[in-house]
Amino acid sequence: MTADIIWGEAELGDLKSFFSVLFSLIMLIAVLFAAYYTTRWIASKTSGSRGSRNIKILDRLFLAQDKTLVILDVAGQCMLLGITHQSIRKICDLDAACLQAAEGSEPFSLVFLEALKDKTGTRPFGKKDCGEGGSSC
Repeated sequence: MTADIIWGEAELGDLKSFFSVLFSLIMLIAVLFAAYYTTRWIASKTSGSRGSRNIKILDRLFLAQDKTLVILDVAGQCMLLGITHQSIRKICDLDAACLQAAEGSEPFSLVFLEALKDKTGTRPFGKKDCGEGGSSC
């Protein structure tokens, strides 16, 4: 008779520990989901507040871990910036009409090559002009 009581208590204890582990696992998963959706919500709220009415980032190209090229529109004037860990430098001004023509059809690399062509006066890598009908920007 004592063996049945001990065996029954052992099953009850195993059942309690199983539900305890299961509850802990469910709570861990719930906390992970809550953290994920909270960070997504915060990111969506803060990304809009970083913008400005007069300054817009049109495009960005990461060259290395801490080196980036950025095309900015500042109050209607487009410019190409080089950004490193130590500095931010204006490389050149860009023609906004050329950027708008290339916006939907050409990737940033072609726009960058056109800006480089305008700055140096030569077409690097034999790329075509960005204007319609062979005209340059």
